[in-house]
Parts: sequence; C-alpha cells; structure tokens
Amino acid sequence: MITTKVIPKVQFRVAGLDEFFPYIHQIVTNTTPYGFGRNLYREYPDLKGRLDAHESIDDKVGAAHDFFYRKFVEEKPRMDLAVGRFQVIWDAINDSIMRALADVLQIDWADKDRLITASLTLNVMCPRFLDRREFHVFYRGTAERTIDTCVHELLHFIYFEKWKEVFPSWNESEFQSPHLIWKLSEMMPGIVLNDPRIQSILHQKFTMYKIFEDTLIEGHPLRAHLQSLYDNRTDFTDFLRRAFEFVKAHENEIP
Repeated sequence: MITTKVIPKVQFRVAGLDEFFPYIHQIVTNTTPYGFGRNLYREYPDLKGRLDAHESIDDKVGAAHDFFYRKFVEEKPRMDLAVGRFQVIWDAINDSIMRALADVLQIDWADKDRLITASLTLNVMCPRFLDRREFHVFYRGTAERTIDTCVHELLHFIYFEKWKEVFPSWNESEFQSPHLIWKLSEMMPGIVLNDPRIQSILHQKFTMYKIFEDTLIEGHPLRAHLQSLYDNRTDFTDFLRRAFEFVKAHENEIP
C-alpha cells in the first residue's frame, strides 16, 4: 500500500459568471460533444426557447449570457449555502479517498496537490484545470452526484501524474480533447473508480461517457476490454501500458 506524504484537501467555492460562461458558450455554439447541450437544456427547460427566438449565433450567445447573468444573481445565495453543505459532505471522506486513489494508482500525491479547488457553477459541464488544480461542479447536484464529480476529477489529477511517470515524453497538450490520451483518461473512471478500494468508501458505481460505454470493439463493449486488462494487471503501470496499446490499436473504432 502507498503511504502518501501529501493528503490533498478539496476547498469548495463559488465561481463567477466569467469563469463558467465560456463553457456555456461552447454548448450554445455546438462546439462541445458528449451530450452537454441536452443536459443543460434539461436543467434549464426555459433556456432553449429563449435561444430559439434568435437566428444568429451571436444573438443566441447574447441571450444565453443575459439568462445566466440573471440566474447567477438570483441563485448566488443558494450557491453560497451549497458551498458549506458540500464541504461538510466531502470533508467526511476526503482523506480516505485521497489515500485510496494513491494506493490504486501506486503513486504519491504531488506537493502541488495540497489544495485542490472545487468551484460551484451554474453549468452542468464540469471541466478540470490541471495547471491550477481546479475543477467545476454543478451547484444543484445531489450529494451523490457531487461526490461522483469530485472523485472523477480528482482521479484525473493523480492519473496524469502517473501517466507522466510511465510515459515521460508525452506532450501535455494531448491531455485535452480531442486527443486519444484524453479519451483514454475519460474511460478510466468507469474502470478505476470501481476498484474495491474505492468502492469500500463510496458504494456508488462509476461510468464512462455514454459514447464510450456504447462503443463495441470486436463485438464486445469497450469497457469490458479495459476491465479485463485491469483485472489481469500485474500493477497499475502494466494496466496503463496495455490499455494505451489497446486504444491505439482500435483508435479508428473509438468515437
């Protein structure tokens, strides 16, 4: 078992409109995949009608900005309360989760991970920022959904440190969409976070993006191939190498 010297702490806060609206912009202009638009309009059912009232993209973006400006002013007190509520929920499992992730991936947390920021936003899209150790969380999520988001994003931080240890020559720009390395990283939660060491703490199943869950390779789900590699690994480095070789060999079949 890894005995990590650093136990990161997650600090919740409220993100400003200028921090999360660029991702709303991506959804409104259809420049992001993976169903985020569908999820956004489900959470804000009156938004799509307001956007459909405009023809040009610029007008749609302007209408979206006005909508979320008003919504942010209206919801800010509720978001402030959510910060405190989520902080209490998360603090109860923080240390055990951090130790379990280090143990599963067989790597110490880095010193730069001592404080990781979870920023609550009005957006259903939850990007992570490797450079500044921050990720976004939808403010209106249930406790289970919030924990799911936190653990998913925390996995990315320690996972990419492990990646650099195993594959030191890779350019970090490939850790972002649409590169294959990024795609593999987004498949990992559906495998790694269902490890018994994680599940003994959380008791909630984790998935991949639906587009990866639905992918068949050689007649079998992509997840099943990766799960088999994980179940038969000698260590996490072995799994990571073999998983990467597998997705490279089937890159043209992965959406």
